[in-house]
Amino acid sequence: MWDFAAALPIEPEDAVTLGEGGTPLVRSEQIGAWLGCDEVWIKDESRNPTWSHKDRLNSVAVSHARRVGAKVVTVCSSGNHGASAAAYASAAGLRSVIFTLPDAPAALTAMMREYGALVVATRKFEGRWEIMREAVRRLGWYPTGNFVSPPVGGNLYGIEGLKTIAYETWQQLGMRSPDWVVSPSLLADILFGIGRGFDDIGRAVGGSSAPRLAAIERFGPITNALVSDLTFPVPVPTEHTVAISIGGGQTTYHGLRAVRQSQGVGVKVSEEEILDARQILARFGWLAEASSAAAFAGLRKLIANGTIPQNAAVVVILTSSGLKDLLELSPGPPPIPVIEPTIDDLNVALTEHYGLDIQELSS
Repeated sequence: MWDFAAALPIEPEDAVTLGEGGTPLVRSEQIGAWLGCDEVWIKDESRNPTWSHKDRLNSVAVSHARRVGAKVVTVCSSGNHGASAAAYASAAGLRSVIFTLPDAPAALTAMMREYGALVVATRKFEGRWEIMREAVRRLGWYPTGNFVSPPVGGNLYGIEGLKTIAYETWQQLGMRSPDWVVSPSLLADILFGIGRGFDDIGRAVGGSSAPRLAAIERFGPITNALVSDLTFPVPVPTEHTVAISIGGGQTTYHGLRAVRQSQGVGVKVSEEEILDARQILARFGWLAEASSAAAFAGLRKLIANGTIPQNAAVVVILTSSGLKDLLELSPGPPPIPVIEPTIDDLNVALTEHYGLDIQELSS
């Protein structure tokens, strides 16, 4: 990521880096065929050091925190942002305190603790922002994410890091922009950052059109604001969701602005659509966090209703690894059969546990 240091607000010698960025952009004909789109590219942000796009944000934000003399880094997070902030704080020699929720994925809270974070949960979603706001104002802790309600936007230094997703995508596509970028969205820092990145490219090279942005949401605050022609997004009702990373009902002004300026769209997806997309992606070799799988479920709807044409070049952001919520979403798989090393025992195990005998499997 720091190959783009000239476009970032931190000098390279001040950077706190774990090797973030440079993630692959992979064209998948299988997923394109499933979705009904000729050119589907996956920008795989799960290849970052803590397995999510948040590493780009935290590399820049924590670099700034250290530069201004902060002692403690803090953020409210259901998982990815907290794990990333904790890792970069440790790399910078700073302490971190992460405010989360009681039902945050166990793998993610374990990651936060392994990186050295002090992890505290609040009973209500908004409670995290309340206590973080007090810690920032009274204790001088450095926030790497939003802590106000209603949310306006995230850490603007960190969002500069997210611009590099656009820079890399443009380079990897052979110095061209896709027609669409599709991303899971809640507070929409990623969409704001990507939009800013493509704006930078347009100013730098001229004649490069920015892609339209699609915000894929579980509950639809951006979708609602666009349909209702609202200047500022308003909270929408929520319920428990498997897509915890996009599980809130509030979004940011800057996220709405980015989507609107790109002539983009928002789309809501259901639990069933997310889980179906996750399972299909895994069968194609991509293990995505539920919130990441939501992007593919949303793209499927946008192609089906004609919003995105079949011949469009689409980049989908796979924001995070499915290892992070695998146990929550697959809590009860059947036990692995234990066999004697004979073909007969193997056949019995495959038939009884998986419903396939050797002849059927091998034909």
